[in-house]
Amino acid sequence: PRALDDNKSVVVMFALVVFYPLSFFGFGKIVDTLYPVNSALGVLLALVVLVKILLHFVSHIVQKPSRNAKVAQPQNATPKCKRQSSKHFSTSDIMHKKAKIKSSAKMRSAKTF
Repeated sequence: PRALDDNKSVVVMFALVVFYPLSFFGFGKIVDTLYPVNSALGVLLALVVLVKILLHFVSHIVQKPSRNAKVAQPQNATPKCKRQSSKHFSTSDIMHKKAKIKSSAKMRSAKTF
């Protein structure tokens, strides 16, 4: 791309102006100075990423109710037989429908014998 070619001389000049004077300090001194800074910045970056991930999951948990909360029902609850107006069915609706299908299948098989 043309934009990279246009900025290539600026990037090279910046690198020379900044890093050439650093070379006079010696490799050992540069490593001794920058290694702890680099390590601290790496730990900081890891903590920032961890906090962002935790906040992301917490916000999704708060926004969406738990699946178990929708499914959990008291022991004495009677299943609903009528279809709900929405497209979503509760677990009791599905279980009642399955039981109804099984009982009608048993009745049909009993009639055939």
